[in-house]
Amino acid sequence: MVERGSSAVEVVTPGVEIDLAETNHTAAEWDRLEIAERRYRAVTENSTDVVIEGVEGLITWCSPTVTTVLGWTPEDLVGRNSIELVHPDDVSEVQAAIARPVAPEVERVARLRTKNGAYVWISSRVAQFTDAHGVVTRVARWRKIDEEMRVLAALTTSEANL
Repeated sequence: MVERGSSAVEVVTPGVEIDLAETNHTAAEWDRLEIAERRYRAVTENSTDVVIEGVEGLITWCSPTVTTVLGWTPEDLVGRNSIELVHPDDVSEVQAAIARPVAPEVERVARLRTKNGAYVWISSRVAQFTDAHGVVTRVARWRKIDEEMRVLAALTTSEANL
């Protein structure tokens, strides 16, 4: 909790603040929210997948796992448009997917640029949330699938040779 003028402000996640004076929540509700936030952080910070949050394509938060998977730090990516990372051959398909309503059961595959300029295959699933002010946030899970794509390519080649 931080003080902003005469109000106590709770920083829920980086970039998201709640003015406690403007809420009608009980202390028990705030405790449950704090526990849920800690649980969310533990999952996202200890996962082998990358978790990305964004609004209108701009990355507002990402898990530290992005450094292991893509070489970028979270600070490198926050404030950037996620489409900047997409391989040029995949951009139109990814933009079309972004324009469609979110279907969390749909897995999408695209190549993303690593910090050193190489591209890796990433599978993603997206969920969407709308806050009380109507701001739509998308949360994506990115999983590196280079090995799966190599196996699929080898299988496709093998079947073509039969």
